[in-house]
Amino acid sequence: MKEKQWHRKLWMKQDFPDTYTDKDFFKFLDELNASKYNNANKQSVDRQKIRKDFLGFYHLVLNTSFVYLIFCYLYYYEYDPLPPSIVMTAIITGCILYKSQEKNNLITLKSAILITFTMLILSPVIKSLSRSSASDSIWTLSFWLSVSYLYVNSSSKKHGNIPTNLSTNILLANVAVLASRLSTTTQVFCFMLLCVEVNIILPTLVSPHNIVYSLTSHIVVYTFVTTTLGINYMISTLIIATAFQVLFPKWFIYWKLHYHRYDNSLLSVWDPAKPILDR
Repeated sequence: MKEKQWHRKLWMKQDFPDTYTDKDFFKFLDELNASKYNNANKQSVDRQKIRKDFLGFYHLVLNTSFVYLIFCYLYYYEYDPLPPSIVMTAIITGCILYKSQEKNNLITLKSAILITFTMLILSPVIKSLSRSSASDSIWTLSFWLSVSYLYVNSSSKKHGNIPTNLSTNILLANVAVLASRLSTTTQVFCFMLLCVEVNIILPTLVSPHNIVYSLTSHIVVYTFVTTTLGINYMISTLIIATAFQVLFPKWFIYWKLHYHRYDNSLLSVWDPAKPILDR
């Protein structure tokens, strides 16, 4: 007579006592211990990745803030846009020529030339794009476009992907919205050119973790905050930035270790099957 097989199904009536222990139960314990070991190793590896993700997002926010720095430079202070445009274009050209042996940089150069001519043609149109819109509506739209850009860009990098065209399109839309508030075609073209060079072209040529690039970015941003808003705002911004890079990763790691439940590979094997109800 064939021996009946025990099934791990609570809804099925079986000829086994409630204290019955199946032989596969010990296999389950082995798999559980192996799973805990793998999760422990995964947690230890995640520490470095989490810190890197926080630092990368901070650099992304820092780099995105240049859009508003350049805009304030032209819109509120009405400075001449040509000197910074010429300097940044020279820097970008030098970086491209320095790395001209790489195929990707040649593609970047061609794309930059195409984008430049496109902006040159569209500048008169963009200048009058939102004359009938209130400034508050423009600022609100720009804010949400920036939030969307940060989300899309950081999400793609989190999964190890190259930022998609969606993030670039969102950035260009934000730049076009802000550029429509400028008064001259020259300001519009220089503003869009600087934003494309700083946020799209330069990050492909220089790593944000480069000491010279990072130091220059910090000096420019925090000097701007100090001169426009005051020393108190600069100190507050610096404290928040430091906490985001030092304290927040530690809190997030603590949460991951003690409260976050990792996906367990045993669920696919040991979860009870869906009951089939008799009609």
